[in-house]
Amino acid sequence: MVEEVILNAGCGACHEIGELGEAGKVGPSLNNIGNTAQLRVPGQPAKEYLYNSIIYPNIFIAPECPNGECLSNVMPGTYHLTLSDQQVSTLVNYMLTLTDDGAESITTVPETAHLDENKLIENESSRIEAAQTNVPIYLFIVSSATVLLSGAALILWIGRRKRR
Repeated sequence: MVEEVILNAGCGACHEIGELGEAGKVGPSLNNIGNTAQLRVPGQPAKEYLYNSIIYPNIFIAPECPNGECLSNVMPGTYHLTLSDQQVSTLVNYMLTLTDDGAESITTVPETAHLDENKLIENESSRIEAAQTNVPIYLFIVSSATVLLSGAALILWIGRRKRR
């Protein structure tokens, strides 16, 4: 199941993940994330850090990517819409097994219960800010295109009426 989630979610397009994924072309390698996740945000357990990194990717930006400093808004902020709670939990538990000596077998990843996002981000303003930074750009593009097409249709309709 883990391999299916990683491939379908597109994680491997940007991250090196054991034998899955690219050689870290954009995002940081996840091969040692099981060790480093607990050190990234002081006081935040590794499991919470990994969950937040998937669901709220702009709350904490990893310090180093293959091409230099990692940038915000590169990782999609839509996984809360496209992945089920179980899929996110599966990814988190798999990443906890990734250590310096490589990824453990995908078949050994345990399935766990739903992670409660309300317990992970206690501050309401942080939750609102995270949601705002995760608004997909395509929503802006689609709404802009809709306005433009509506305007063009109105202009054509008015033009036809004037010719009559």
